[in-house]
Amino acid sequence: MVKMSLSDFSVLRERCLSLVRKEIKARYKEELLDEFIALTLQYRMLPAVPLVEETYKGIIGFHNYLQKNGQDTALFLQDALHDLAESLHFENRDGYSPQTAVYVEFYVP
Repeated sequence: MVKMSLSDFSVLRERCLSLVRKEIKARYKEELLDEFIALTLQYRMLPAVPLVEETYKGIIGFHNYLQKNGQDTALFLQDALHDLAESLHFENRDGYSPQTAVYVEFYVP
């Protein structure tokens, strides 16, 4: 995997977080949004390492896959929030594979 520039990584991160925020607002209103916003700072502090990059791309790709196939995006939030939470703990460790990793192929820059 070619190392992404910090600028491109920042754009990728914000695109991913914005997509998750939009889905939370659409489905849960304020219930989860306050908690997600509180965690956003921690997500923004994650290092630009391949595993975190793959997590962001997988989350975006999963959303793209669901929309392309006309499926409900309710599953999206469960997996996206899981992967974001796990990335806070495993950003540099081998052996962790985000649930959405298989959807990286559906990521479109």
